[in-house]
Amino acid sequence: MDVQFAEKQVQGWAKASVRSLGFKGSKIEAKYIWNPGGFVNQSYRLSDGETVRHLKLAPEQRAPRLKQWAMRSGHLTGHYHAPRLIEEVTQEIVPGH
Repeated sequence: MDVQFAEKQVQGWAKASVRSLGFKGSKIEAKYIWNPGGFVNQSYRLSDGETVRHLKLAPEQRAPRLKQWAMRSGHLTGHYHAPRLIEEVTQEIVPGH
């Protein structure tokens, strides 16, 4: 995986989604989060310098598992210390994810 390319793709998506993500500034930074556990999902830290968001992308064959989490996120947030779901992403941002 070309991390710099993926970060630029995510950054471009985040800039186009500034309002829905709750960012105030237009200077968005996207950083890939390395996952040593060998999972096939990709995670990114997005920030405008004030607000921070976490983006998780899954390849198409793993999307149902991520969608399952999204469907239960309200319960998880209400009963545990799980992060609140801001937006469910349905389009491909990084090729294959």
